[in-house]
Amino acid sequence: MNIMKQHYFISGFPRAGSTVLAAILKQNPKFYAGMTSNLFNLCALIAKNSDIETGVQKLTYEQSRNVITKVIEGYHLDKKEEVIFDTNRGWVNFAGALRNLLPNTKIICCVRDLPSIINSYETHYQNKCITVPSYHSPNKNVVDIAYNRINTLFDTQIIPTYDNCKYYYESGAFNDMLIFVDYDVLISHPVECMKDLYERLDQEYFEHDFDNVEASFDDVDSIYQNHELHKVTGKLEKKNTKWVVPYNVKEIYDRPCFWRN
Repeated sequence: MNIMKQHYFISGFPRAGSTVLAAILKQNPKFYAGMTSNLFNLCALIAKNSDIETGVQKLTYEQSRNVITKVIEGYHLDKKEEVIFDTNRGWVNFAGALRNLLPNTKIICCVRDLPSIINSYETHYQNKCITVPSYHSPNKNVVDIAYNRINTLFDTQIIPTYDNCKYYYESGAFNDMLIFVDYDVLISHPVECMKDLYERLDQEYFEHDFDNVEASFDDVDSIYQNHELHKVTGKLEKKNTKWVVPYNVKEIYDRPCFWRN
């Protein structure tokens, strides 16, 4: 007999702690959390193509609603855990649909100041990459020049997610649904951060081991040439970050941390 699972969604900025958060959450035996899944893409595909004729009739509103709901319910049906955290940057853009489909769900938006995101990408590229990683593969012509790498990443991956999260935050219509988790707060004050998250999710708190946070997705990272991009190991603590990007880059690409208001 299949028991209905509770679904939550992890979204937000790239390189802003979604893998770290998933590694912490999955310590709770009731929770399933992993790296980015394809569930959002499937739901978005259905939503975008619900007006295509099947030869008899188009999908009605209720049919579309039923199909997407069943896809969400069925995607992780093989998992034994009671509570599912599905990760994809696109979920925040699907906030309106999720509120309609799963009124009591929450979207956790992992956020971080933008210069630190840029520095994280560039640090990984300089220290870990021999071949072109997936985050640069659509624009392979830019990888030879650092400023081009940074500018392209900012324009194609970083600022779009920033703008989308900012839009939904400032609209005020989804304040009860969106939970912003700041990477620096999660790392510096993990107990307080996680207790607040559990409270917002209306879940019983679990005593996490922040000295041994482990997650590795080498099987996926190797496919996309992203060597150890999603590897988490050891004690959760704030490290002395070495800035590999020039300070003028920090100034050019900085944006207000709106979620801290």
